[in-house]
Amino acid sequence: MSTQEKFNAVILEKSLDNDFYGQMTEFANTFIKQKQRREEIIQQPNNAKKRGAFYRWRTTENLDKYLIEFESNFLKKGGRVIWAPDEKDIAKEVSAILAKHTDYSIEVSHSHIFEEAELYNTLSKPYHIVGIEASMLGEKREFSHPSFPLAHVGKEKANMFFNDFLGLKPRTDTKDWAEYYRDKANSKTHNKSIAFVNPRFALSDSGTLVFDGNNGLQASLVMQSNIVVALVGIDQMVATQNELETLLPLLSIYGQAETLSRQLLFVGGPKQSSFDEGPEEIYIILFDNGRSNVLAKPAVRQASHCIQCGACHMVCPVFRMLGGQSFNSVNTGPIGEVTSQQQYSKKETKHISFASTNCGACTEVCPVKIDIHSLIVNNRKEVQESGHTGANEKYLWLAWKRMMLKRKRMNQATSLKSFMFRTAYRKNWGEKREFPQIVERSFNQMWVEQFGTDQEA
Repeated sequence: MSTQEKFNAVILEKSLDNDFYGQMTEFANTFIKQKQRREEIIQQPNNAKKRGAFYRWRTTENLDKYLIEFESNFLKKGGRVIWAPDEKDIAKEVSAILAKHTDYSIEVSHSHIFEEAELYNTLSKPYHIVGIEASMLGEKREFSHPSFPLAHVGKEKANMFFNDFLGLKPRTDTKDWAEYYRDKANSKTHNKSIAFVNPRFALSDSGTLVFDGNNGLQASLVMQSNIVVALVGIDQMVATQNELETLLPLLSIYGQAETLSRQLLFVGGPKQSSFDEGPEEIYIILFDNGRSNVLAKPAVRQASHCIQCGACHMVCPVFRMLGGQSFNSVNTGPIGEVTSQQQYSKKETKHISFASTNCGACTEVCPVKIDIHSLIVNNRKEVQESGHTGANEKYLWLAWKRMMLKRKRMNQATSLKSFMFRTAYRKNWGEKREFPQIVERSFNQMWVEQFGTDQEA
């Protein structure tokens, strides 16, 4: 079964699941209301978005410079920088690091970029995935949303699971078990451990890694581990620390519906001799994996401006209907529809760009003003031009064009038109949905009957 056929099967299942749609809609609406209240604290929010968009544009246009600057600054602090074009290089470098520290325990944070890099498969020896969401997802590791991996699970189901998992009283509030788990994890001491983490940003001007609340327990993991391996996408680079004054509030409000993240950690390198806490060694792996493909195309380059807040997911009607895990890709939501096709094979991802209503809500909500819905249209254009649409679809449009150019053909018998539509869309429409009935007479025919004139074409 191809990836498109799998996706179509999921669409059929999820589109008929009213409970799932209601759960996702309630979750998204609650988040949006909270976000709107937080937006009020930003004076002139549109100006803040413009500043954020400018900062991301400037960094992206000069990314080659900032990457070299970051490497230089981080090396001066005693850290190590590794360049990895794809997941094969990740596997090679990670294996080399683990070979040097065979007696260390392995702690892995919960992040979609690790799934993208196939890191979980590379770690063949036993390891522990740290994160409250990871406990429930287990080996499935379904990433529904950049900030809320369990969005598709539902609050009620997650609450019941964690109350049992943590041994708390039934009906304990979600905030209580989250704080309980955080305190429990922070109290642990890890002897001789290697931590694999994914920071939010990397600051070029100072060679610093930035962790925030969206990173879950990663900040604590960094401080408690002897060795840290940070996987950083090249599009996570930020030019200067001053830009964080704009980007962090935008990320918190649009990504978490909070005024500012409750937890921030800046890591400038391994601990110095005068420090009591911090990792002894830090490896930073700069990960490409097709991101340079996005940067190479001016038409879609602004997709690299994304700060992974997930705001576009919340307003997307397709995300509410299907959930992020249905995309069968680590790049989910509207922005994921753009980047998946650019980073990976068009043949395997072409269907994702067509899973959009193109309503433009994603573009309107984006805190760094990415024109997402236009980028999706550009993706569809690329699919068409690259010849990945398939012969059946080409013949369908040729038949449609032929019919639309002649009024007599448009007024043909209902049975013939029904046969054509059913033949063309039967596979994607699904067996459980009733096919719409085509009216017996066209509008033109009814007009002629009522007014006695015919605009023959």
